[in-house]
Amino acid sequence: MTDILTIRPSTRADLSAVDALLARAYPRLLAAALTMPLLAAYTPPHWRVTHTDEIVQAVRFDLPYDLVGITANTPAAPHAYRLAGRYRALGIKVVIGGPHAT
Repeated sequence: MTDILTIRPSTRADLSAVDALLARAYPRLLAAALTMPLLAAYTPPHWRVTHTDEIVQAVRFDLPYDLVGITANTPAAPHAYRLAGRYRALGIKVVIGGPHAT
């Protein structure tokens, strides 16, 4: 089985500290971006896709993935590149897309 992680990175501009605490306590208050779940729906059934929205969940580096996909807007791009670098250092292939890349 192919394991894929998709990530929507956050930026400091996304949330204030109080908003971040509320978002983690009540994640349903935030509207989720639909791009990554849509991509997951189009993947073959023998692939396992995990999604992390960093606004409400921390990115994990301790799980083995075959591919990591990151979507980022321009304010989040520097952080997205840092995340990509960490995964590449682990030998995991990374693709970046989203508004910044396009």
